[in-house]
Amino acid sequence: MDIEKFPEVTELNVGGKLLTTLLSTLRKEENSMLAAMFSGGHQIARDKDGRYFIDYDGDVFVNILNYLRHGSIPPKEKALEVYECAAYFGVDSLVTILQTYQHVLYKKKITEMKEKLDREQFGKLKQYAITILNENFNPSEDKYFAYVSTPCQNNRVMVRENEWKKFMHDSGSALISGASINIKSVLLYKDELEEACMRCLAHDLCEQGFGTFCYYNTSLSLQCNTCHPRKTIRCKAITLRNKVWKDHDYNWKML
Repeated sequence: MDIEKFPEVTELNVGGKLLTTLLSTLRKEENSMLAAMFSGGHQIARDKDGRYFIDYDGDVFVNILNYLRHGSIPPKEKALEVYECAAYFGVDSLVTILQTYQHVLYKKKITEMKEKLDREQFGKLKQYAITILNENFNPSEDKYFAYVSTPCQNNRVMVRENEWKKFMHDSGSALISGASINIKSVLLYKDELEEACMRCLAHDLCEQGFGTFCYYNTSLSLQCNTCHPRKTIRCKAITLRNKVWKDHDYNWKML
């Protein structure tokens, strides 16, 4: 295979965004995918005008170029997406810098937690939660999801799979400082997976637009409306909100 000779001033088409940079910039991180791509030993696709085509989001990729050009670090709100781009293209020095950012650390923590969960069961849980939230809450409402450590007396539906237990109820109410919040779903999971499950579920639901901010409480009193007579049990709960909760004093913590 012939070794391709690249022009010193190299024109790129990155996901439709046209960029121009020096060949030395693309090769600056010696062990990166970009350096390998533009080493001359790889065939790179071109667009109709002869520009080298890279199939990635150009608005994100430009941050990689700016870092390679003059060490520019992206703003914190872009840290996660640029981190993922840097990891994909093997720009390890930028990966090392960005992996200390809070958003990146949180994403890594969620990923590690998910690896400990049964993917099939977690997928069913998430789909169940999405269905319940869509059926019972409008987009502007706070959305509450409760976890209990002991089952209620009369469960309308109970599913047992791979030692995971899931109890579904019509509704319930949790008492917080004398006030009542509307709980639309009650779940029971194995204790050692409970916190990881809560955090991963909350993260994914926020990613899918059910809230911008997530809070959790580890000591609520839940009165189940399905049990006869009604039974009060201790529970943990997550709350998905569109605004920061500035006026609460109920030991809710932000996830």
